[in-house]
Amino acid sequence: MNRILKKVIAACLCLGVLLSGLMAASAAPYAIDEKVECTGYTDFSNPILFQAEESSVSYRCFLIDLNGIKWRVAVMEQTYPYFEAAFTGKPMTFEGLYAGVANDGVAVIRPVTLIEGEQRTNLMDYLWELNKGSMDNLNFTAYNDLYGLGYLTVGEDGSYMEFDSNPWNLPSKGMAAQIDAIISTGLLEDMNKDFGLPDWLYEEMVSTRAVDGRQKEVFDHLTVTWSYHPDQGLEAIYRKN
Repeated sequence: MNRILKKVIAACLCLGVLLSGLMAASAAPYAIDEKVECTGYTDFSNPILFQAEESSVSYRCFLIDLNGIKWRVAVMEQTYPYFEAAFTGKPMTFEGLYAGVANDGVAVIRPVTLIEGEQRTNLMDYLWELNKGSMDNLNFTAYNDLYGLGYLTVGEDGSYMEFDSNPWNLPSKGMAAQIDAIISTGLLEDMNKDFGLPDWLYEEMVSTRAVDGRQKEVFDHLTVTWSYHPDQGLEAIYRKN
């Protein structure tokens, strides 16, 4: 399943963005959410905050610079330390979506893909591989930071993680609820695979009815319990053995 779940409606760059972008990436007249690439050495020493137009989401940005051609790379606050640990001072190439211009006049990219020669890797998947720990001791906190989207909660001691397909208790009908269900069940399917669990488990989980009560499966490294309620959605707990 594609990890990129939502896009902002495309919009054209205004003349002011074109002028202020002379210092950044040749000031190409990109459209919002247009696919772009940036290459250079990363610099995490002076991060800045960036908020996309018509969005309440704030990003923390590091710099990528190749011979004076600069980009601001905008990532979610909770993922910033993972990017910093993985890429500090290294020459990198990212592909992502153009997001506008930062306050310092530098063009902003929201990265999606790491490009290494001919190899292209989803960035969240790359960072998860670096931080997942072992199968016997999965790093639930890292998984939540990279993929959680509000559907996951991690225990304080890191020994378990809860999944809730409807954490905001949205009504079971309507477009918002349908989108929420698509996103959450996609996360559930990906999570089971990332945790080394068999495909049949996902099928069992999404087929569970309220009358079935709480279900339980024990694997070598994890114990998974779950239940379903039409008003509350699918709820599950992944506990380390």
